[in-house]
Amino acid sequence: GCAWAPEAIYDESKSDYFVYWATISPIDGVNEARIFAARTKDFRSFTPPEIYIERKGPGDIIDTQIIAVKGQKHRYYRASRDTQITIEGADSLTGAWERIGDIAHLGYTGRQVEGPAFLQFNQEQKWALLVDKPGKGGYFPVVITNFSDPHGFKLLPADAYAFGAGEKRHGGILNITRSELAALRAKWPTRTTTAAPSSSP
Repeated sequence: GCAWAPEAIYDESKSDYFVYWATISPIDGVNEARIFAARTKDFRSFTPPEIYIERKGPGDIIDTQIIAVKGQKHRYYRASRDTQITIEGADSLTGAWERIGDIAHLGYTGRQVEGPAFLQFNQEQKWALLVDKPGKGGYFPVVITNFSDPHGFKLLPADAYAFGAGEKRHGGILNITRSELAALRAKWPTRTTTAAPSSSP
């Protein structure tokens, strides 16, 4: 009855896009969220959806994101929100997937955070996993350099990053070059804003 948090990644081995999302649907009498997937070459026609991730036992799984990674044990890494923010690695998009770990050692489980989103720092073997603390500030990053050691995920101090005003949630990251950034700033220069005066009670 629903579909949300869709993502897509290009699969070079199949020359198509692997699209995945969360859907709540009853299977064998169990009505819970699972991750489904389909393939497309043009985002107009798709293969029939199939279950992509389903955990043993009861419990929803939502908010999955996959990235391609060079210089690490696996070719792909994915993060999903179930009882934890679970990190897995595989050499193909269809697995087999190895459970790497989670970020519970930082004090955050799937009950506190959701919406995981990976990004790689430009020209560095360093990645951030953004996780969303809904209603309590939105995204914050945890950083890692070696995916083989999930305890390597470290919290950044609050003054080491900024997402601007407002709570940022369930976003996506697009790496750009300095020249692309300059072009964006030239097209949409930063404007100084002035807060409206508060009205008298």
